[in-house]
Amino acid sequence: MMVESGVTGWIVDAPVWMWALGLAVSIGMTLLLYGWTSLPGLSKTGQIVLAALRGLAIGLIALLLIGPLMKHFSREVEPPHALILMDNSASVVLDMDSGWTADLASFVHNLSDELSGQTYNAPLLPFAASVAAPLSSNAPIAFSGIQTDIGGALEDIAYQYEGRNLAGVVLLTDGRSNRGVNPEYGARLPMAPLLTIGLGDTTRRADRAARRALQSL
Repeated sequence: MMVESGVTGWIVDAPVWMWALGLAVSIGMTLLLYGWTSLPGLSKTGQIVLAALRGLAIGLIALLLIGPLMKHFSREVEPPHALILMDNSASVVLDMDSGWTADLASFVHNLSDELSGQTYNAPLLPFAASVAAPLSSNAPIAFSGIQTDIGGALEDIAYQYEGRNLAGVVLLTDGRSNRGVNPEYGARLPMAPLLTIGLGDTTRRADRAARRALQSL
């Protein structure tokens, strides 16, 4: 996790009257023992040093008897995450020329760079059957996935960033989900705004495959 800044320290959870009581007991017993008596064989300076040490010891004992609760706290400030989920399946660029594919890749990388320049952590996460590792700046996007699990990708993000500073998710896809749960009704969505950008050809095509062909001669 990236940490922008941190604060650490201690808090002693005890009311003021407890501190006053401990201080009063320490001072009172020190004066009782050394305030009006002089110890033989010790100089004035020695008696002062001994009184100070005895007062400190009595104060610590009183503090332990009071039993204040000491708490250690630390705070980590995590920058907001703006995730870019990019559909990496082959159907996104189906029937599209190489120029359109290059423009799409450039648009997605520019979006990631622009969000990163606004203090967001904006990784570009390609997905098909599962979510892959973030792409580096200007890395090529293959668009080679055979299966597309949009619901699974959203659930992965929801679990991975649960309880974290998630500002939003940008989903770029053609909507052709052919694996996993229905992303609209069955998937667990991230607890953050979900923005969608439609891609590819809107023409509906049957998701079919011919396993065997028979013919009669």
